[in-house]
Amino acid sequence: MLGLILFCQYEKGNWEDLIYMWPLIFPFGPGLGQLVYGAVKDRKDPFERGKNLVLIGTGTFILCLILFKLFFNKS
Repeated sequence: MLGLILFCQYEKGNWEDLIYMWPLIFPFGPGLGQLVYGAVKDRKDPFERGKNLVLIGTGTFILCLILFKLFFNKS
């Protein structure tokens, strides 16, 4: 997850956006791994934990995105 985000930031050249993308690395990244593991192995516990972590990571990312774009916009 970190490599994917750094690659996208490198291609865009917009390193300021990296500050609010940390929730995508944790808890979203491990949650995505748990979600996929639970789906592939057909296990309910890892799937549910992964789903919760993905929702928490997505919510935190959106909250950070809104806060940093509203209050710390450099333009």
